[in-house]
Amino acid sequence: MGWGWSPKPNVMKNNKVLANKIHHFGKQNYDCAGIYTLSAQPGSVISNNYIDSIYKAPYAHLPSHWFYLYTDEGSSYITIKDNWTASQKYLQNNNGPGNEWINNGPQVADHIKQNAGLEAQYQHLLKEKTYQHIKQAINSEHEELVELVVNKGKLDLTKLKVFLKKIT
Repeated sequence: MGWGWSPKPNVMKNNKVLANKIHHFGKQNYDCAGIYTLSAQPGSVISNNYIDSIYKAPYAHLPSHWFYLYTDEGSSYITIKDNWTASQKYLQNNNGPGNEWINNGPQVADHIKQNAGLEAQYQHLLKEKTYQHIKQAINSEHEELVELVVNKGKLDLTKLKVFLKKIT
C-alpha cells in the first residue's frame, strides 16, 4: 500500500463558515458564488454570513450564472441558515442528501449584516486597502429563457410543475 493510498478517503466534515462579509468578488468569473461547496461535508454549517455585490464578468457567455450561495455536485449534510443575501439567488446543483436551507435571503435580521466581517480586534485592517477599486458593473437579476428538449410525447407536465414550484 505505497504512495499514501487509503481505502477510506478523507472526509471533510464539521466545517464552519460563519459571520463573513463577502462582497465585490467574481470580477473575472461567471460561474461563481459568495460561498460555494462541493461534495459531502457532514456536520458543516454555513451561517450568519453577509453576501452582496457580485461583479458582472465582462466575457460571460451566460451572464446570469452567478449566485450568492451555491451547493454543487454531491454537497451533502450541510446546514445553510441565516445568511443575508440581496435576493434568494442560489443554486443547488446535483446535491446529495441531508442539506438544510433555513432562513436565507434579504429577510434575514439586520444584525446579521452588521455583525458580519472582521471581529473588532481586527477591524484596523480595513484601513489598509491592498486592492484597487474598479469601475465594473455589479450583477443584477433578470428573467431568463429556458428551453426544454424532450422526445415527442415524453414531457411529464406534473413533474415539471413540481420542479418549477421548488425553484420559485
